[in-house]
Amino acid sequence: MNKQLLETARDEKGRYLITALVSPEDFSVALEAAYQLCKPQLELEGTPKGQVTREQAEEALGQEFFYPQAAQQCCAQALEEICAEEGYDVVGYPDITACSTGPEGLRFTAAYDPYPQVKLGDYRKIKVHIPMPEVEESELDLLLEEYARRAGKESPLYRPARKGDSVRLDLEGTMDSGEPIPGGHAEDYVLVLGSKTFLPQLEEGIEGIRTGEKRDVHVTFPKDYAAELAGRSGTFHVTAKLVFQLDAPQVNEAFAQEYFDCDLKTLRAGVRESVLQDKLDRRRVQVEDQVLTQAAGQMDCMLPESMIQKEIDQLTLEFCKRLDSQGSSLEKYLEQMQMSEADFDQTARSSAVHRLRRDVLLRAIAKAENITFTQEDLDKTAEFLAGQYGATLEAVKEGLTREMLEREALRQAVVDLIVGA
Repeated sequence: MNKQLLETARDEKGRYLITALVSPEDFSVALEAAYQLCKPQLELEGTPKGQVTREQAEEALGQEFFYPQAAQQCCAQALEEICAEEGYDVVGYPDITACSTGPEGLRFTAAYDPYPQVKLGDYRKIKVHIPMPEVEESELDLLLEEYARRAGKESPLYRPARKGDSVRLDLEGTMDSGEPIPGGHAEDYVLVLGSKTFLPQLEEGIEGIRTGEKRDVHVTFPKDYAAELAGRSGTFHVTAKLVFQLDAPQVNEAFAQEYFDCDLKTLRAGVRESVLQDKLDRRRVQVEDQVLTQAAGQMDCMLPESMIQKEIDQLTLEFCKRLDSQGSSLEKYLEQMQMSEADFDQTARSSAVHRLRRDVLLRAIAKAENITFTQEDLDKTAEFLAGQYGATLEAVKEGLTREMLEREALRQAVVDLIVGA
């Protein structure tokens, strides 16, 4: 962009005050871009939607109609380039304090919050009190019995289902108010009656069902249930696809040989290793959370409001995209959760502050400890993430930017530094 930095200063809040000028040519390009963006929705009497020319729009709506969007685009791009060129470390949204156009182009003044200053605590003295996991023999027994059940053969039962029987069913839960019950949908779910897997009312309502039968089972969620469901009533629409008895093999040498092609001792050793690794992975997450929570708690840092608001907007955008991919929306989510917009905003703010404080902490420790990463380090981080999430190395590298890999590598490095101190 053809722009000119006219003046820089600091205001009484310590913010950068940047006055700059964007060339008339670049502002004209931005005006055309703003028109093109609005064009599909523009509609005037006698001219169909999407066919209104820029001249028609400016005549009917005023020449300044596209100015705000064009000015915002120009200011944002110019500020990004100026801050990069001048080495200004800024955060959040800029506050445009003055903006005008003339023969020389677009002139504006913006106030930008600097990256917050940080005073670290004595993070090297943090101690972790999470015991190393162990695997009990009883855990292996239960897991191997589950493997045997999965290998069992289903013998159809031509009678009403009773305790101890298995039912393969479809579920669709609906609240009395009409919205779906969160987590209340299932297909081909195998329920062992009497296992206390479901709500007692639901299991009792399924007892006596026959293969092919459909039932509506009414339930009232306990008052100590999840907040969004506690005390509320709903109905589960149940379809029994098959009532059967599961004939599972015994867990012995023959079972190990037939299904795993090894002896029982080797099978138990392999299962033990897998269970232990899962527990170690969970412990690693707990250790990381404990270490970073304590270190962030020691840190003295004031986050600028503009920085928090930008993070809130980013978190909300990410959340709305996830809801959209599930065929839902923020409005539906708030209704299902019986949450007000104010409650959601407060939750989003808490999450934003939590994430920002950790990011600021990691950056400050990286600077204090002179932590840097080579490409080889980032490749190892990508390999770790691929193994952690069962993805290919290529998929991880394609899905994550260098900045995201560096953030993950830094988190691991800081936790290792503190735990090993």
